[in-house]
Formats: sequence, C-alpha cells, structure tokens
Amino acid sequence: MINFAKCPKCDELISNVHYESHTPNPHVGYRGSRSFTAVAHPCGHALGAVPVTWEIRLEELDKSNKELHKKIDELARVIFDIASFVKNNWKLK
Repeated sequence: MINFAKCPKCDELISNVHYESHTPNPHVGYRGSRSFTAVAHPCGHALGAVPVTWEIRLEELDKSNKELHKKIDELARVIFDIASFVKNNWKLK
C-alpha cells in the first residue's frame, strides 16, 4: 500500500512507504499505535516517519502531556505545603 509521510528529521515527503500497524516502540523511533515505515527513501532519515495527518495530533498530545505534568507538579507542591503546615501545627499543640 502506498502512502505519504513526512520524514521527522528533514520534513521531506516519503511516498514509497508501507503502512504497518504495530505496538509503539520508542527505541525504534515509532510514535503512536500506527506508523509509517519507509521502504526506501533517499534522505536516509525514514525510520520513524509518521503520517502527515498524525503530525499535528501528536504535537497536540505532546503539548497536552506537558501541560498536565505541569499541573500535577503544581498540585504536588500545594499538597506538600499543606502537609507541612499541618505537621508543624500538630507539633505545637
């Protein structure tokens, strides 16, 4: 099956690709539950190429993930402050 994907390193379009469903493997460079694997591409950067249509969604997920981690860190700090306050006031009584 011929599809189009973009090389994540040089943004060159890859047209000779094989669509493959697989388990994500960060060691190989794949992202998401489905990805494109280039059969042959002159830039040599084909490994880990993702479909162009997925690129925007992956960026949105990365951004959401960073925002979520930031909120979790803020919440953890607030919980720590409350726990410290309770602990210090408990000792005084």
